Amino acid sequence: MKVAACLCTGCSAQIWRTVRNPATGEALGVWPRPNSAYVRLGLGTDHLAVGIGFCQRCVPTPGAIIEIDGLLEGTGLPVITVEWAGERYQAWYEDAWGRAFRAWALDYLQYPQPEVDALMRQWDADRREAVLGISVGVGSQASEGEDG
Repeated sequence: MKVAACLCTGCSAQIWRTVRNPATGEALGVWPRPNSAYVRLGLGTDHLAVGIGFCQRCVPTPGAIIEIDGLLEGTGLPVITVEWAGERYQAWYEDAWGRAFRAWALDYLQYPQPEVDALMRQWDADRREAVLGISVGVGSQASEGEDG
């Protein structure tokens, strides 16, 4: 399995919301999708590799043995724990982060107010799902992934 920013390690599905930097065209990961999970792998006594992301469909269970490209290749590593986005990134779903993100989208990305409002609706829906388990479908500038 290959680890890549914003993508599921199992299937390469998008597990982070992304926005496009209008100045550079670069895709920027802005917050984790609420149904993404992050595993800690055992690397021996008292050592863990943390934060390896998976989509809900691919997330391994604790005790599973997986191989990660570039991480002790040829040696399967045990999954010690799984943290869902709402646990691991709890601070990213708090009001203070939302206010900071809104200002960043306006000031740094220079998105127009209607696009920022759409992003914030998506963020609010994602945080409700991550923190409260309430799923609300909202379309916005925050991408479903580079391929749609």
